[in-house]
Amino acid sequence: MAKALFIGLLITALLTPLAVAGTAEFYVTKTSLTELAPGETGVLNITLKNLGTEFASRISASLDPGDTSPVDPIGPVAIQIPAASEALPTSFFGAVTQGEEIVISYRVAAKTTASEGVYSVPLTLTWDVSGTTYSATLYIGMQIRKKDARLTISEVSPGAIAPGESAELKVRLKNTGEGSAERLTIEIDPSDTSPLDPIGPTKVEVDHPVAPGEEITLTYPVKVRSGTVEDVYYTPLSLSWETFNISKSATLQIGTLVKGEVKLGVASVSTDPSEIRSGDDNVKVSVSLENSGEATAHNVRAGLALGDGFAPSYSQSDSAYLGKLSSSESQSATFYVDVAEDLAPGKYSIPLELVYDDDDGREHSVEKSVDLLVEPKPYFRVSSVRLEPDELRPGGHALLYVEVENTGHEKAESVDLRVVRESGQPFDYDRRSDFIGTLKPGEKGTALLEFDVDGDAAPKEHLLKLMVRSTGDSELGDDNVYTQELKAPVVVAEGQAEAEQASPLPLALAAVAGLAIGFIAGRKQA
Repeated sequence: MAKALFIGLLITALLTPLAVAGTAEFYVTKTSLTELAPGETGVLNITLKNLGTEFASRISASLDPGDTSPVDPIGPVAIQIPAASEALPTSFFGAVTQGEEIVISYRVAAKTTASEGVYSVPLTLTWDVSGTTYSATLYIGMQIRKKDARLTISEVSPGAIAPGESAELKVRLKNTGEGSAERLTIEIDPSDTSPLDPIGPTKVEVDHPVAPGEEITLTYPVKVRSGTVEDVYYTPLSLSWETFNISKSATLQIGTLVKGEVKLGVASVSTDPSEIRSGDDNVKVSVSLENSGEATAHNVRAGLALGDGFAPSYSQSDSAYLGKLSSSESQSATFYVDVAEDLAPGKYSIPLELVYDDDDGREHSVEKSVDLLVEPKPYFRVSSVRLEPDELRPGGHALLYVEVENTGHEKAESVDLRVVRESGQPFDYDRRSDFIGTLKPGEKGTALLEFDVDGDAAPKEHLLKLMVRSTGDSELGDDNVYTQELKAPVVVAEGQAEAEQASPLPLALAAVAGLAIGFIAGRKQA
C-alpha cells in the first residue's frame, strides 16, 4: 500500500500538463501499471482527460521516444475514444471534447539489465486546436523491482529411512517468489555426496512454468547405503531455470533421517536450597535430562506429577519446555515447588513425565522419577492460651500465658516467642517476648506476656500475631534459624475493669504518720 501510494504521488508530481490559456489541456487521471521486473512485459493503460476550454483533434502520443528509461514500448500505440473507437500505429485523427477521456494503451517491457529503482518514463503528446498544433511532455512513474522465482522445499517424505532400506523419496517444491520458474531442470545429488543413492534417472525437466505459489512434487526411488551411521543427512538438489529470460540457479538440501532411537533419561537432580525442609517455598528443582539415543527428540516437554506434600509455587511451575534434544545432548528442566509445612522428613520419589515428538511428528511419552530428600525441622502450634484475670476488660491489666508445642520432627533450640504489635489492637505491652528454651518433638513450653488494655477498647475478639524463633538441632549440625508466625485469640469483654483494692501496707503507714503528728503537737502545747 505504501509503495503504491509513493508511485501515485510521483505520477501526480510529474504529470503536470502544459498549461495553455484558451486551449485543450490534458491531465493523466489513471495508469494501470506502476511496477515491472527486469525482463517483464505488461500492458500500460494511460487515461488522459481534456480539462481545457477547447476540443482537441489529431492527437498523437509517443512513449519514451528518446529511449531515456529502461521501459520500452512493444508494437504500436492504441488510442480509444468513447465516441469513435479506432487504433492507429502512432496517432488518431479525431476530436476530444472538453471533459472527455481517452485511453492510450502500450505493451511495454523492462530491459533485462534494468537496475532496481523508480524511473520517469516520458510521454510526448501533440494535438491540434483550431488549426494550431500544441505539444506537451508528461512523465509516468514506473518502479523497477526484481521479481525472481524462489523455489523452496515445503515437504519431504518419508522423514526417516533405515540403513540398507529402499524407499520412495518424495520432495515437494514450492515457488515462494514473485516470478515464474520457466524451463526448470532439477537434478538430485549430482556429485554423489549423500548416502542416499537414487535408483533410476536423477534429472527431471519440468514441462511447464512453475508460477508463484505453485507446488510440484518430485519422486525419486532411493536406497540408503548399508552401514550408514544413524544421523541426519542432506542430499543436494540442483535447480536451474529462467525468469523473464534471465537465467537463475540454486541448490537446495533435502534433509533425511537415517533413523535411530530416542532415549530420554534423568542425568542429575539439584535443588536450591540444597537442603529441603517442610514449609520451604519456591524450591528450585533443576533436572538435567539427557538423550542417550541416536535420534532427535523434538518439542520435548517435562512435567512433575506433584502429590501430597508438594505443590507448584505458581501456575505452570511444575512443567518445563525444552524444545529439541539431539543425540547425546542434555538440557536442564527447571521447576519451582512449595513444600507443605507439616510434611514428614524423608525421601520422596516424584513422577516425571517426559513427552516428545519424533521426526515424523508422532508423540511419545516416557515416565521417569525425581528423588527429593526432605530434611527434618521444628514446627510449632499454639496448644493453649490462658489469661489472668480470666476475663479481659477495657482499662484492665492482664497476664497472657501462651503454650506452644513442637509438632515438627527436629529438636528446636533457643526457642523464644514475641508478640507483634499491630496498630489496630488496643493493647500496651509491658512484656512483649519471653524465652522458652529447648523443645524436643512433641514437647510443650509456655511464654508469658503482659499488657494493659486501653480504656476505650471495644468488646471483641482480637487475634494476636505471634512470632516464634528457634535454631535447629546443633547435635545434627543444623544451625539454621527458623521463624514461624502463629495466632493467639484474646477477647475483650464489655464493661470497665474493677479498680484495684488499696494495699493494707500504705494504709497502716498513713495511720502511724497521723499518730506521730498528733503526739508532737501535744508536747508543744505543754
